[in-house]
Amino acid sequence: MQAQNESIDRSVFTVISPLIQDKGKELHLKKKRAQFVTDHDAVLKQEIKRWTLPAFLESFARLSQAHVFRSPREERVYFGVSQQTVRSQENDPMVGPSGSGTAADAVADPEPAPSPGIPNEPVDAESDPKTDDTAVADSDPEDAKSSFQPQEIILSIKYSQPPLSASLPQRIQRPLLDDFQKAIEQACFDFAERQVPRVLSEKRWESADAVEVTKWRRIIPQSLCAMYKNDSEVTLTGMSNMFHKASQLRNAAVHRERLSVSKLDYMLDGSVVLAGYLRDKDCEDRLRNDKDLVRKYTSEVETDQKKRLKMFKKQVDEKKREFEICLQQMGQQVLEDDARFSHAAYKRLEQELQTSKSARSGRLQDRVGVLCHSRPSLRGYWENMAEINVNILWDSAVWMAAIGLVLSLFLAPIFEIWPS
Repeated sequence: MQAQNESIDRSVFTVISPLIQDKGKELHLKKKRAQFVTDHDAVLKQEIKRWTLPAFLESFARLSQAHVFRSPREERVYFGVSQQTVRSQENDPMVGPSGSGTAADAVADPEPAPSPGIPNEPVDAESDPKTDDTAVADSDPEDAKSSFQPQEIILSIKYSQPPLSASLPQRIQRPLLDDFQKAIEQACFDFAERQVPRVLSEKRWESADAVEVTKWRRIIPQSLCAMYKNDSEVTLTGMSNMFHKASQLRNAAVHRERLSVSKLDYMLDGSVVLAGYLRDKDCEDRLRNDKDLVRKYTSEVETDQKKRLKMFKKQVDEKKREFEICLQQMGQQVLEDDARFSHAAYKRLEQELQTSKSARSGRLQDRVGVLCHSRPSLRGYWENMAEINVNILWDSAVWMAAIGLVLSLFLAPIFEIWPS
């Protein structure tokens, strides 16, 4: 009985195992298909992000970086625009949305930008091909072989302003972040002295310089939630996120990291709100001053950016008109050259045909003359042939008559042909 059950189990397993394997393969294929779709969507999103106005502005900055000189106003700071600036420029009819207009068409797809550095560092456009925003136009072999290359027109545009970068220079960003770090650490220490003095005594923290913001992140959020327990907007997650932004600013200040203007503005917003919850008026005022300073620089760059974009568009339009005129002149010249060449070729062909015809007719006449002189005429030839044939026929008739007479003489007695 047990052996019979084992055989039944083996037979059932034999039948079911292929089905299980097929199901496993199907699930594996579904998983791979889902992974492929996810990766494809990620690639599409990445490609879409590349064709945005910040990418165009960054490309424009790299193009202008090829012609840099030291500005007479060295105290003026140039840096990239924030997200608010990008939105205002997208709505500006002078600049237009990304990917449309002449200026956007003239600048090619930007590659990863190098570190912005100090704006007054010169860059050679000929030695550094990455600063050339017409690399897409150079990639076409047909355009490279042509004698008239439109990308040379775009490279001839020069700018008298330093290039814009995506972040503040270190000489401006570092004092701002240091001031922020001191203000937020002092605010956290004062709050701990009022609310959790026991923690300060246990940790032996005597001043704000002894504690980092990252350590306050593990202590203060619980105390803030207990203080604002009647406020539904104050949550542990929200307070932790605010301290996380403050920690990022502190890390950028310590490690000399570059922050984009939009990210810096976003983090300062959260830090100002955090200072308000900590009830430190001095810290809140200092952070607001830092934020106003960043926005002042941003508004200053907005105006300069619009002027430069307007100048860039005007220059591109002028070069485009020159390019169209040059193409029109080239087309007319090509048509005229083609007409002259066609007429000359037709004349040469006609002369060659006439020469060939005359040569062929001359050679034919020479051959006929040689044939006529080397042999008798055709009429004389047939006359001679007729005389020869008549003589042959006459001789044949005489000989046949003689042969018939001889045969009749010899054969008559035998057949009794002659009458008796």
